[in-house]
Formats: sequence, structure tokens, C-alpha cells
Amino acid sequence: MQLIKDWVISKYVPEYNQALQRAQELEYYAQFFPKFVDPQVVQYQQQNELTTDGKVKDICVMFTDVRGFTRFSQEVSLPAANSFLNNFYDIVVHHTHRYGGVVDKFLGDGTMSIFGALDRSRNYVRKCVAAAQDILKDFKDMTMQKAEPSLFLGVGIAQGPAMVGTFGNGEFINFTAIGHTVNLAARVQGCAKNNNIFVTKEVSQLLDPDEYESRGRFELKNVNKKVPLYEVV
Repeated sequence: MQLIKDWVISKYVPEYNQALQRAQELEYYAQFFPKFVDPQVVQYQQQNELTTDGKVKDICVMFTDVRGFTRFSQEVSLPAANSFLNNFYDIVVHHTHRYGGVVDKFLGDGTMSIFGALDRSRNYVRKCVAAAQDILKDFKDMTMQKAEPSLFLGVGIAQGPAMVGTFGNGEFINFTAIGHTVNLAARVQGCAKNNNIFVTKEVSQLLDPDEYESRGRFELKNVNKKVPLYEVV
């Protein structure tokens, strides 16, 4: 009987078909949209007005980069290179979310994650470092299992103020962070070559003394003076 009612309604009430189609579209977006945008960002935008102003917040930014991937991608098939990257992304996403961070973007064979932007716990810096340690551990396990000893991971972390929010225009927007802290984290990552986690002085000051070692002062591109860096051990 219900099938007959549905058929009659769908045949003689056009608005019913339109409403049903719209409901199916909304269900589709609700299911797949969080796969394209970090679920925390989706929740944040649901609870806040969609603007492109941004707010200044103290955050922790983590950049990762796979060393040797360019050579590796030339030696293996494209599906094999893609599979490796997907496995790497899985590791980064899992541990970033596990410690309350937001995966900002994939950067080819690298990633950018933000901690403290939406999760306002006081220990967001330590959470970022813990995520980096677990990412590095799983990355080394993965390369060992795949017999790819020439692939390494570099991780750079910086803490400080940044403009956080949705940026763009009426046609395209993106949730991200901008400012010197973000640029600095990217430069710090460039100094971490072979399975290293390098952090700035601001990050090291929030760790225990036995958790890091000084690696000296480094010249970083577009940074006025040499920057002291520390390796998480």
C-alpha cells in the first residue's frame, strides 16, 4: 500500500520529486563533504558565520615532507607512487585528528596541519609534537615494511600568532592559517632532512629539557636573522 501511495505522490505531485531529489543531494553532501574538508572545519563552519575576515590566534603549525619521493616516483609505477602517498596521508590524518589537530592541506608529498586553531586546550603544542612523533614512527615502519630505506621524513613545527579562518572570494574559499608562523614552520621543515622533527625555540620551551636537543642556528629563506632550531628526540 505504501508503494502505491509513493507512486501516486511522485506521479501527480511534482514538488514531491523535487523535495526527494533535494533530500538525496543533501544526504550525499553530508556523507562525502567531510572527506574533502576536515570534519572539524565542517563543524566549525556550521557553528559560525561564514566570513573571510579571519582571527588572530596562537597556534602550532606542522609541515611534513617525504624526502626522496621525486626519485622514488620515477622508479616505480604511478599507481605504486599513488599508493605510497595515500598510505602516508592516512598516517598524517590519523595522528593529526587523534591529537585534536586539523589537516589543512596535502602538498604533493607533504602535508600541513594546524593545532590550537579549533581545539583550544592549553597543551596543543605538546599535542602537535606528540602527533609528529607518532607520524614519524609509523612512517619509518611503513618504509621498512616496503623496503624503501631511501625515503625519509622531514617535520617542521613552529608556534605563534597567525591569522586563522576562511579565506577567498565568493566563488572559492578555504579554511587555513596565514602569517609568519606558518611560513616559519615551512622553512623549519626544510631543515629536517632524514627522519627528523625540528622545532622552533618557542616550541622547545614548552617541552621538557630531555625531550629535545639544540641543532644550532640556521639561515632560513626570507627570515632576517639566523633562527635557533631544536630536534625532538
